[in-house]
Amino acid sequence: MEKYWPVVVERLTFLFQAIGYGLGHADWVEAKADDHPELAARYRAKLEELAGYPSGWMLDACRDAVQPFFDLKEWIDQEIYDPLIEVLERLLNQNGMYTRAHGDGIYVDMPYTGFHDL
Repeated sequence: MEKYWPVVVERLTFLFQAIGYGLGHADWVEAKADDHPELAARYRAKLEELAGYPSGWMLDACRDAVQPFFDLKEWIDQEIYDPLIEVLERLLNQNGMYTRAHGDGIYVDMPYTGFHDL
């Protein structure tokens, strides 16, 4: 786990950054659909295609999870991150990793397979 978890963190960090960038870009294109109808149609088709993959649910889930940030009038507390944590938990669970709080960190329950042995 000492070798595996840093790889998981690195890859999921990149995944969430890429999703945020991609959805932000797609939202901008959609907002300018009248000016760029062909581009908007391509983006809609690509998002629909991506949604069909096993982890495609993440697109809408991430979009919904960050919506509170756009509605935020003033900072209250870190609970605003809870919907994103739920998306992360669901993704980990989908891939056979189950986490729970443990002291100041987390405990990861994951069946041992050769794939996880880096």
